[in-house]
Amino acid sequence: MRKDQAVWGLCAVFSLGCLSAHVFGLPFSPEPRVRTVKVNTEGSSTDFWRVTRAELSEDVTGVEMRVEVQNSSSGVVAAGRFYAEYYDANQRRCLTAMFDLRANLERRTAGVRPGDATTLYTGTYGLFPTTEPASTRVYWIPGNIPLTASVVSSAAAVDRPASVAATSRHATDTWQRLCLDQATSAATPPTMDLLLAEAEIDASGEATGMDVLNVISSEVQTWFQAFAPHLRFRPATEDLRPRSAKTLLLVRAVMPTMRHGVVVPPPRDSDWVRQQLENANYTDLPWINLVLLDRAVQEPAAGNEAVQPLIPTSAPHCLEYYGTGTEWSVNTRGGADHTSAAH
Repeated sequence: MRKDQAVWGLCAVFSLGCLSAHVFGLPFSPEPRVRTVKVNTEGSSTDFWRVTRAELSEDVTGVEMRVEVQNSSSGVVAAGRFYAEYYDANQRRCLTAMFDLRANLERRTAGVRPGDATTLYTGTYGLFPTTEPASTRVYWIPGNIPLTASVVSSAAAVDRPASVAATSRHATDTWQRLCLDQATSAATPPTMDLLLAEAEIDASGEATGMDVLNVISSEVQTWFQAFAPHLRFRPATEDLRPRSAKTLLLVRAVMPTMRHGVVVPPPRDSDWVRQQLENANYTDLPWINLVLLDRAVQEPAAGNEAVQPLIPTSAPHCLEYYGTGTEWSVNTRGGADHTSAAH
């Protein structure tokens, strides 16, 4: 894959970040570490498509996934979707994704011809797996395409995790701001984990339980007690049917030492997350919803469009939650039909 294709794909997946002047306040790293994921074709193969490669990369904002699929049919295929489930080394499902045939790195608009391959991409925004994906199984969801197969994809229930809905930000709000009475230095990490909570989200999207598992200080604990009731959620779904699910909320702060190109460990590498997985007996691995607190921004003066981050040189270090929420399969969320759980 050419470097320019990879960069274009990353910006396409995270279009909110590439187009916004302030998304988590962070520039995108142009070359995140890409890992190859084993493709398991058992129970998911068809006469029409062959999955030849799967890759995954993570950065501070989410996970980008790519799959290369080859058209094995005798006709041009212009539309369709693929649902992928990712499993860790212990064969636990830890990540899911929806791919759209129209969202491809080659920018194909006229469909995929017989024998040709195309690289599909999708990604999450603020949603992360709690364990490292090692393999994937990809299912074709053709929709209304009039094809007849002798080998049909096994039915896969499209599973979407609970996510945090975007919230409005008002100038008079104070619940979104946290000022840490903590000095920073050159040795301070680029991000700092402040709190880990486990939330139970019911089928209506209500948080019926919110347990703080670990917290860095009583100061953050007090802030979170006032902050948490303002969060709104979308429920997990299984084939568009809402269901209750547990999720982990990791509150992470962006520190002044954050710079372009700095590699930030994924949330699953947090000691708190590792401890929770060891202590809890999950039958269904929860996802991590990242609540990222970014550096506070000055309100622009009238007629002045320049918005500059405030990077304090001394304590307190003030941070804000900008209400961006989290998203699953961001490039497919606008295409509602009976095959997609992207809303």
